[in-house]
Amino acid sequence: MSKTDVRYQLVMEASRTYHCTYLYANLLGNESGRIIFDGEILVARNGHLLLRNQLLSFKEVGLEWMDVDFLAELAPAPEVVPLPAPDEYLELNQAMSLGLFDYLRKARSRGFVLSLSGGAMRRGRGRNGAPGRGGAGPGAV
Repeated sequence: MSKTDVRYQLVMEASRTYHCTYLYANLLGNESGRIIFDGEILVARNGHLLLRNQLLSFKEVGLEWMDVDFLAELAPAPEVVPLPAPDEYLELNQAMSLGLFDYLRKARSRGFVLSLSGGAMRRGRGRNGAPGRGGAGPGAV
């Protein structure tokens, strides 16, 4: 079960149990290069979902609004309707992309440097029986 499922269940059950309107808002983006927040906003009333935003948005600011009529009666939901199963690979890809994008924006940088290493090659014979090059094997200088 993902974090959004846990939060959703918490908000929906609490609003249903306590007969109230529950507003949940989470941070959005990269926090100091350590944690990526999905920016989830949930509004539920008496176990009914009134609003849920798009997670992991690339917007600088997420603004959602909801007009709740507290004078209108709304019967508690008989049960909490579960969320559809998320695509975990898509969610991971969006989270990593948002983390890098937000870090770049907050650092006011123009790009990244990706450092790659080819690693050490094994000493021995190469193509056509020619001696191999490189490596950190015995006798390597």
